[in-house]
Amino acid sequence: IFSRVMERMEFSKLCEDCWLLDRDFRKADVDIIFSRVMNPKKKIDFEIFKEALQALAERKGQPIWKIQHKVGRSKGPKFLNASVAATARPHGDSDADKNAEAEYDGGEESGWSWCRKSYKAFGGPAGLTGVDFFKMCTECGIFDDTFSKNDADCIFSGRSQRQGVVTFEQFQGVVRDVAKKKGCPVRSIQEAVGWTIGPTFKGTVADSVRLHDDRSAYTGTHARK
Repeated sequence: IFSRVMERMEFSKLCEDCWLLDRDFRKADVDIIFSRVMNPKKKIDFEIFKEALQALAERKGQPIWKIQHKVGRSKGPKFLNASVAATARPHGDSDADKNAEAEYDGGEESGWSWCRKSYKAFGGPAGLTGVDFFKMCTECGIFDDTFSKNDADCIFSGRSQRQGVVTFEQFQGVVRDVAKKKGCPVRSIQEAVGWTIGPTFKGTVADSVRLHDDRSAYTGTHARK
């Protein structure tokens, strides 16, 4: 099942073939977990793979051994006949799109307390701006093949009514819209947002300067301090 490294699509395929997906755990949830644990090259090695399975077990509310058992029984990826492709709906089938949208069920929502903390951590006194929301989506691993920055911009603009900022009540609507776009339960996005500790900032550390930092190099009155 596992070679040296695994990419996003391979991990998603593994979850599908091992029957790990269900009504409450969908491909969008798999993407969120992968984004959270992947290395800078957007891949996972075996050690990270074990972390991903642990996160998957916690998300599904199952003991890790059950997930390991299902994965261990797999004989490798399964491939469908080419004839299956003929049943796929044509690209741009608006009727099918409308039916899929009508069938979406966000499921039971979790509490919003942790999301509120993240909202305050990323946003300013006036609320959450579009830039803040983009940073939140990036750090929470929400961006993937099913949810782009353009999607985030459209959802945010719609909920903010072009004001450039959303209140927490509007942000709740944003979270629901993101879940709908990704086709996953609302609580999956709630958890992704709630688990973050807030924005991270990358700064630079000043280089050591010998004549300033090395007291043995001090001369005159400075040497006596």
